[in-house]
Amino acid sequence: MLTDTPCIGVCSTIYGDMVCRGCKRFYDEIIDWNSYSDEEKLTVLSRLNQLYETTLSQFLIVVDATLLQRRCQRFNVKIRAEFTPYFWAYQLLREGAEKIQDICKYGIMLKQRHTDLKALYRQIDDQLFAAAIQQQALATVD
Repeated sequence: MLTDTPCIGVCSTIYGDMVCRGCKRFYDEIIDWNSYSDEEKLTVLSRLNQLYETTLSQFLIVVDATLLQRRCQRFNVKIRAEFTPYFWAYQLLREGAEKIQDICKYGIMLKQRHTDLKALYRQIDDQLFAAAIQQQALATVD
């Protein structure tokens, strides 16, 4: 049974957002999570994995998921098997962008040269949020 939520402790739905700025789940997915079946939870996780992989792959490539997983532990990034390594990379940037000197040593290759990983993280986060809002708007139409 899946009990852990994708929550990362940065919830913005309490401020009226229909998509959480932290985990990128829709408001109803957050509210209803504990009543979801495993199948419903996996559907949400699948959507999130697709969102993270599609968005982050525009900026970087995870070339060594095993190395990334090991290095994430240095920044206390929780690795969950349900999530794509691109989600791990996002969490790594969130937690360690200011401290990482060479992202290649984490199993990640950037598609463009970035000297400021914190700015890259903010750019990725903004794009993730915009894509999640677009997904939510499409889901509301259905």
